[in-house]
Amino acid sequence: MRSFPHAPWIVGVVSILIAWLVPAQITAQTNVYPDGGSTTIPANQGPQVVSFTLYSGQFTSLTYSLEWVCTGAVWNCSRAQGSSVTFTYSTTVDLTVSSLTGPGTGQMILRAFGPSGNDTGYYNVTVAIYGVTVTPDNATVTTGPPNTGGHSESFTIQNTGTPARSLSRRTGRTRPTADRTAWRSPPPRRASLRHL
Repeated sequence: MRSFPHAPWIVGVVSILIAWLVPAQITAQTNVYPDGGSTTIPANQGPQVVSFTLYSGQFTSLTYSLEWVCTGAVWNCSRAQGSSVTFTYSTTVDLTVSSLTGPGTGQMILRAFGPSGNDTGYYNVTVAIYGVTVTPDNATVTTGPPNTGGHSESFTIQNTGTPARSLSRRTGRTRPTADRTAWRSPPPRRASLRHL
């Protein structure tokens, strides 16, 4: 019988080539996003909805069990569709917050349990109270001669809520001048409005 002294070496090379050419099977893994997302929700304005994304990594329909927890200034969370979800590959999970106390901070946490594994995602939530004051209120001014320009009056605009927020200002004429500036309170800012 004829022998092949280099046969083990050839078999080894072929094995390496097969391993390199044939990709390894990727195991599907459960993921809930975001992992530490940030969102701001106004207080005392009715139910608010926050959305998570749930991935199974599988192209077949799977059913997952859900748990959620709200902490701090965020409480009384619920999900209208219940505590389970059936989907293929990915889906959106909406949580509704019906009670918010603010200003303050808290978290909304979603946990998913399914055939592809378990995972947790969460939002860091800022509960904001918005408010603004403009002064003077009902003040009297003296204008210049008729049909002349160059007259201006100053107003003080103050954000009385939290956190910092963009405010808009414009004149009441048909050619408004507008800008957007973020102000923190305190101190108040002065806005000079010039009539066109």
